[in-house]
Amino acid sequence: MAYAGSKKGKSARAQLGPNGGIPAAWRRGAAGILTVFIVFSALAVIYSAYLYRQLFNEQQQMLQVRDELQVEWGQLLLEQSALAAHSRIETIVTKKLGMYVPAPNEIVVVRP
Repeated sequence: MAYAGSKKGKSARAQLGPNGGIPAAWRRGAAGILTVFIVFSALAVIYSAYLYRQLFNEQQQMLQVRDELQVEWGQLLLEQSALAAHSRIETIVTKKLGMYVPAPNEIVVVRP
C-alpha cells in the first residue's frame, strides 16, 4: 500500500520507520501505564480471592449453625409432643390438682 505522495511505492510502515513513528518517550510511558494496570489488576484478583475465601468460611460456619439449630428444633418438637401427651396431662391433673372426670350425675349444665 503506497501513499499518493510517496516515492517508489514504499509502504506506510516503511515510511514511518521501524518504530512506527511513535516517539520512544511515548512508548516507555505507555509501557509504564500498562505495567501499572497489570499490577493493579493482579492485586485486585488477589483481593477478590481473599474476600471469596472469607465469605466461603463464613457461609460454612453459618451452615453448621443452621444444622445445629435444626437438630435442636427437632429435639424441642419431640419434647413438646412428649409434654403435651394426653396421658401425661391426665396423670398430672389427677395427682397434682386432684381433678377427675365427673360422673354423669355430677355434671351441671348452666344456661344463661
